[in-house]
Amino acid sequence: MRNMLLPILPLVATAAATVLQTDVINGNLSVQHAELFSLHWQMLEQNSTSGFETPMVDFLSQYLESKDLTVELQPVQNPILAYNVRRQNILAYIGSNRTCRLIMNSHTDVVPPWYPPSDNDTDVFGRGANDAKGSIACQVIAFLELREAGILKEGDVCLMYTVGEEAYGDGIRTFVEALTWKPEFIMTGEPTESYQATGHKGSININVTAIGETAHSSVPQYGRNAILDIMDFLPRLLNLTSIFPIDPFHGNTTLSLSSIVGGSISNAVAASAMAVVNCRVGVPARQIWNTIISQLSDVPYIELSRLSASSNPLKFDVIEGWLPKKIMPYGTDLGEWTVNNTKFLLGVGSIATAHSDHEVVSKQEMIVMVGHYKDFMQGIINGTLVPIHNGTLPSMFPLEESGDLTKREVALRDWEMRRTGGCMH
Repeated sequence: MRNMLLPILPLVATAAATVLQTDVINGNLSVQHAELFSLHWQMLEQNSTSGFETPMVDFLSQYLESKDLTVELQPVQNPILAYNVRRQNILAYIGSNRTCRLIMNSHTDVVPPWYPPSDNDTDVFGRGANDAKGSIACQVIAFLELREAGILKEGDVCLMYTVGEEAYGDGIRTFVEALTWKPEFIMTGEPTESYQATGHKGSININVTAIGETAHSSVPQYGRNAILDIMDFLPRLLNLTSIFPIDPFHGNTTLSLSSIVGGSISNAVAASAMAVVNCRVGVPARQIWNTIISQLSDVPYIELSRLSASSNPLKFDVIEGWLPKKIMPYGTDLGEWTVNNTKFLLGVGSIATAHSDHEVVSKQEMIVMVGHYKDFMQGIINGTLVPIHNGTLPSMFPLEESGDLTKREVALRDWEMRRTGGCMH
């Protein structure tokens, strides 16, 4: 364990009895599990947008150390970020045995912009409230309660929290590449509304480039405005969802316009414009990409490309007769988890408010989830919860390497597209 710890601030001030009595009268659910909501609140106070997760990593690792866990911090390097930016994955466990049977996992980063937490009697708001600091708080508290009860012993369960899930996928890839043992199980916490996730979709980041011809803005008829070209093209692309195949398990494929930029100065016709469209695929990514190319590859002045590898849909293992099940429309770090073991996805909150300016998680759902996670950890370790092995290994539709690019250049383009092409989640 590392030595230097920062103080862990309490949830309530010195007038604790008065505050708690008032909260009980008002029905504030925080008092039902003060440690859970103290931890959650303090994590939400850490600005940990992707690429700059250090405040959250420092706080959480020090909290875990203060609970007498062994904590390892794994450096994560990213070629498109400054080399001196300190970014680390967290691995925490009981005693000295890091080769645990079960890994409880989530991510420490959030999407920008960060904003501070707030709450009322029933809900907690703030960036990361459900995606995914709510699940982290529930996992940690469930783990500590089982440890204190003597139910978990050394070698049973590890806590593993990665950086970069929302933008890069670099934390989980770094962890997997350095993994020296094969855990039997992994449980990832993401906003699933307390459903067991049966699977989630894959993703394609589509780059749309329009090539125009510049001219002075006072005589636009002598140029060709790339912004107008791309605005005319994008509805045609977005409307292709009506002809995409629908998978009976993963459902439909969706398209979302993530970003659009164009032009340079106000007194010139825009000579170029670029948009990024994120596609969440319910069928293999290559199948959707081929459909897009067959329909729209010959549109004048428009170029379509994939600047990063694309992921295919994924299935997870579930436990029959435990919690309700549901397919998820998004992606997670499990899309990079190439270890052939048993994979679960379960957490608090809804994707409907994740990444929004009103991100929220229910206090009651968090309290209940602590119990679910305790049941899961105990049941998996002692064998009373038996998974149904429907899970699949993640697979990719790789990026084609151009003869003009080195492998490093292709890799850098892949990283850059992950950054500009919207979140991995």
